[in-house]
Formats: sequence, structure tokens, C-alpha cells
Amino acid sequence: MLADAFPDHGHPLETPGAFMLHLQVDDVDAWWKRAVDAGAEVLLPVSEMFLGRPLRPAARSFGVKWSIATPIRKS
Repeated sequence: MLADAFPDHGHPLETPGAFMLHLQVDDVDAWWKRAVDAGAEVLLPVSEMFLGRPLRPAARSFGVKWSIATPIRKS
């Protein structure tokens, strides 16, 4: 389980630690669009990483950094 801060219940929003949450998804383009449509702030342009998998780093408006990628499929 992962949740945002709950300031009304004594758990205020704080600067996050040095981490990034990473999601492996089947359709990175669809998930990326969903994140951006929900208000994610784009930190880096779309790129293909060293292993050939698409990666789209983003940061949500509440400060947590995310990355979304599609697993490499064997031919």
C-alpha cells in the first residue's frame, strides 16, 4: 500500500527522501498519458534507455518522483 500525505490526520506533506518509484507496465505510452493527464510534471523528455526499454520519468504534483517503463520483450 502506498498513500499520499494526510495533513488533516496529523501526517503532513514532507519533502520526500532520495528515492524514485518505478512502475513496469505493458503499455508505457498509455500509462504515461494517464499520469500526465492526472497532473504529473514531466522532468525529462521521453527517451529510450541503455537496455532499449522506453522510460518516461515524471514527478507527481505532491513531490514523489516516478519512472514508468515497458519491460524488454524477448523476440
